[in-house]
Amino acid sequence: MRNNWLRSYEHGVLTNQRPNEEIMRSYHSVLALSAVLSAVGCTEDKSPTGPGNTSAPELSATAAATLVFRAISAGEDHSCGVTTTNVAYCWGNNFSGQLGVGSAVFSNQLVPVAVAGGLRFRNVSVGDSHSCGVTTDDHAYCWGSGAVGDGTSERRYTPVAVSGNLSFRLVRAGAGHTC
Repeated sequence: MRNNWLRSYEHGVLTNQRPNEEIMRSYHSVLALSAVLSAVGCTEDKSPTGPGNTSAPELSATAAATLVFRAISAGEDHSCGVTTTNVAYCWGNNFSGQLGVGSAVFSNQLVPVAVAGGLRFRNVSVGDSHSCGVTTDDHAYCWGSGAVGDGTSERRYTPVAVSGNLSFRLVRAGAGHTC
């Protein structure tokens, strides 16, 4: 049986701790932890430490100390999050431009990379090969391949405005669609 360890960043110190009821009640802690663990990367079995390893994963204090996420959307191959300063970051697979970093980097990005364009986001949502978000001025933008909402089927490597000049409060990206 694998020991379940959480590594948290509190008051400038990285600590190992077993999950307890208080930690699990705070979804903010779980989201921030998810961002840090996703940034480190996972092995084939989707665990950060590999099969049979019961020690806590080694994490970079720099990544944890620099970015504080208030919202994260995790997909199968990539994740995106919005920091407390409304900057969107993505990490993971970028084969279709779903990280929004300006090009299709054909390798996994193991640390969060800022989405290009300088937009300020309220929330983000990831689909299979695209990502979308709503800016602080209520406009929806998408990037990647597929359901990006600009009336084309082109890959978009940076955020493009969803057509129609509509106001949004929230978007949800699915496998091949966005609502």
